[in-house]
Amino acid sequence: MRDQKLQILDNTKTTFIRSLIVASLITILCWLFLYLVLSPIAHMELAIDRLIFALKCWGIATLFCLVLGIEAVAHERLGTFGISILGDGESLRLRINQRYLQQTI
Repeated sequence: MRDQKLQILDNTKTTFIRSLIVASLITILCWLFLYLVLSPIAHMELAIDRLIFALKCWGIATLFCLVLGIEAVAHERLGTFGISILGDGESLRLRINQRYLQQTI
């Protein structure tokens, strides 16, 4: 029985590592494709302009993650008893979404 559990765990680890390698290769190929195909953005000759553009993109990406967390918590509360003040309807999924939202902030 123990050997079977270890075998299942080894198979899971192997599958996870293979999936991670495949995902990494696909990501590298996508970035390489975008780097080779897309034209440079206009008026980005100075390093400070590129830095400001990168910071704006970083800010938008962060806010996008925050908005997704807020939407997930709102959707979970509207679909369960969590919207009730007196009801104790916190599901595990709601607690996970709230924890994600708190850690994102």
